[in-house]
Amino acid sequence: MLDTNALPTDVMQLQRLLVEHHALVTSQSVDLRTQQRQIEHLKFQLAKLRRFRFGQSCEQMQGVEQMALELEALVASAALTPASRLAAVVLDKQHPVRRQHLPEHFERIDNTIEPAECACPGCGGPLGLLGSDSAEILDVKTVTFTVTRHIRPKKRCSSCSIIVQAAAPARPLEKSFAGASLLALILSWKYAFHLPLYRQCQIFAHAGLTISRTTLMQWVAGSSELLGPLVAALARHTCPTL
Repeated sequence: MLDTNALPTDVMQLQRLLVEHHALVTSQSVDLRTQQRQIEHLKFQLAKLRRFRFGQSCEQMQGVEQMALELEALVASAALTPASRLAAVVLDKQHPVRRQHLPEHFERIDNTIEPAECACPGCGGPLGLLGSDSAEILDVKTVTFTVTRHIRPKKRCSSCSIIVQAAAPARPLEKSFAGASLLALILSWKYAFHLPLYRQCQIFAHAGLTISRTTLMQWVAGSSELLGPLVAALARHTCPTL
């Protein structure tokens, strides 16, 4: 309820308050109309996508779910009154969001930035260490490949000419240059993150490795056959009655 005793008695101040209130109401009305148009547009797009629900890929359905969440957020925002909007702003200022702490197992690279001055700019005296401030910046490395070369020297006996050489290390897939880490990456991308093989080919090509989708399919099939006994053992361990 408006407290009339709190209003100023000066006419000029009352006029200024009236102008500010009118500007505030006008801006809120424009925001509400914009949100209403966005809600109607999203409702139309959501209804259109739901009509074609069956037969669509998983990624497209994730887009529909994301659009539904966005629609719910807009509807909730449009339902807020000016008083509740002001209360939300005040609450955000009273409780600032804390910076997320980065996981400890990430590799840390220290970059020490020394001051440009080698001596005190005031008196020219030597500078001693007082302390330090630190801030963490999160970076990412793109997909990089490493090639392991198995070098097996051949040695011959100087007396009887017998040649000795170490046995070649076993490979996950026979006659394939794919290492265990590469196969694990392909399988996790495909089955854990639902990344199609053709997109994995594009990622590899961007990193400098040109490889066909047929080759990746053969690797996936070979890995499935290789892991078959492990899957069967896990099934017997978790479900002994099967």
